[in-house]
Amino acid sequence: MAQSCVFAFCLVIATAAAFTIPTVTLKNAARADVEMPMLGLGTFGYGTTPEGQGGEYWNQSLGHNATLEWLKLGGRRIDSAHSYHTQLGVGQAIIDSGVIREDIFLLSKIPASGYNDTIQHFHEVLSNLSTTYVDAMLIHWPGPCSTKGLTPAQCRQQAWQAISDLYDQNLTRAIGVSNFESNHIEDLLELDGYVPAMNQIEFHCYWHEYSLKSWCNERNIHLQSYAPLGAPDHMAFYPTKWPTVIPDQPDVAAIAKKHNVTVGQTLCRWATQQDISINPRTYKSTHMLENLNSFEFDLTVEDIVTLDNLPNTPVAGKNKVCPDPHTIP
Repeated sequence: MAQSCVFAFCLVIATAAAFTIPTVTLKNAARADVEMPMLGLGTFGYGTTPEGQGGEYWNQSLGHNATLEWLKLGGRRIDSAHSYHTQLGVGQAIIDSGVIREDIFLLSKIPASGYNDTIQHFHEVLSNLSTTYVDAMLIHWPGPCSTKGLTPAQCRQQAWQAISDLYDQNLTRAIGVSNFESNHIEDLLELDGYVPAMNQIEFHCYWHEYSLKSWCNERNIHLQSYAPLGAPDHMAFYPTKWPTVIPDQPDVAAIAKKHNVTVGQTLCRWATQQDISINPRTYKSTHMLENLNSFEFDLTVEDIVTLDNLPNTPVAGKNKVCPDPHTIP
């Protein structure tokens, strides 16, 4: 069922196109003026080889070209991470685009590490992206810890203290987490410091944790989705697990036809209409334009219920693309 709006929204008009991109006001560990576009560009590929085994393979060149095209078309938010093989390309594309840095919302993620390692990873991200600050920095996963001798909980707390200190130094305009369940965030709240501004998680029609969304909403933690279309290029490599990828579901096509939009726009709107910002990954300008124009219609409550209950796979509860953070203590 559609969730109620709990965040303040405003509309900004992209200078390069006629579409409007809603923004969300980040709260908690975020500067008072931080407005984040609800739509961003994902820059991570699930492919494990240049030949595309496992899905699209993204390298520095593809990251550069996709980012440059995204900015050219009017997109202004970019999602990246320390572990992505695209950061150098993304950083160079921002320079090559001619778009002033202040007009771009640049988000990155670093691994859960001890305090000193977190500081080092943060500065490596700034160097890779050729920037002096990021608009949001997230702890990428609640574990395992990349620093020896720490439990996952100790690691999360040290990493959070480190990026909190960097936030105080104005090296990032907001801080948050990614792939965190409520118990992982509770470890951070025990520090009596900053509350995360956002939690970026896998969220799509085959995997939607509405209970976690409600928990975050109650604490003004914005929920952001990666793989909002379910990473169909990756799912297609595993037909036993996913006999039908989400965009190929007949119900999705029927709803798209009813609203005279594409299946991609339908799936994007399913998330954003429920106040969930998204990071669809694509290097194709046609898909970028579809995504940028996905806010011009509204789904009905019945549409959202249908999309929430698509026929999944024969393996109940095994529809997640990335590892399940519930297994991380």
